[in-house]
Amino acid sequence: MALSEDMQPRSCEAAFATVAAEQQNRFWNYHDHLFETSLEQNDKTLTSIAKNIGLDIDKWNRDRNSEEVKKIIADDLAIAYKLGINATPTVFINGRRVNSFQESVLTFIIKNELKK
Repeated sequence: MALSEDMQPRSCEAAFATVAAEQQNRFWNYHDHLFETSLEQNDKTLTSIAKNIGLDIDKWNRDRNSEEVKKIIADDLAIAYKLGINATPTVFINGRRVNSFQESVLTFIIKNELKK
């Protein structure tokens, strides 16, 4: 399974880099730093984040270019496609897709679900 297009600039490279960070138990740390950068990050930025959070850079580089990491992303994409997810964020509440991200709509749906 592969993306037919890279909808967000360099999103695939960012995904590989983040999953590689998870191989060193630093997913959320990498994730948080990544989202503090430009959405058009380059390889230098991805590597800088890895260095700043203390990753083993050689291992991280091997992992992000590995078939194992690419398969993890491909498997996640396959699940997303089966669920009809084609963008992030996508929100589900109790198995129901929510198409509005307005706080009032989300609050209303959550309160109704909690009443059930």
